[in-house]
Amino acid sequence: ANLPISFNNLAGNWNVSKLIKADGSQEDYINLCPTQKDYVKFYTYDKMEFYQFYTNCNPLYMYEQCANFYFEEGDILSNCANLVDGKIIKFTATELIIDYQETRVFGYIDNNLQEANGIVLIRE
Repeated sequence: ANLPISFNNLAGNWNVSKLIKADGSQEDYINLCPTQKDYVKFYTYDKMEFYQFYTNCNPLYMYEQCANFYFEEGDILSNCANLVDGKIIKFTATELIIDYQETRVFGYIDNNLQEANGIVLIRE
């Protein structure tokens, strides 16, 4: 069963695990750093940060594009970043699946994140 969608339940670090392609198949997201996974950090309020790491494990960048995101119709993350905006179709203590309901082009070829229709995040 899905957890209730709230800032408190979402709070924590979620590793980017898989990408959902246009045909619905899932492909692995590739972490460039062998010792550090790229992750999304949600706060207990309307803020999110995305951390990506180079092959040398230095942070690629981090953005706080999500300082005022909200839940639309209860299950749609809105006003956030392209990576996480979308309809939450699965939300458990350890897995979060977001459906973009369209194909988004990211262009991170090295991470296998060229384009995707959704994303799978894992909380360890």
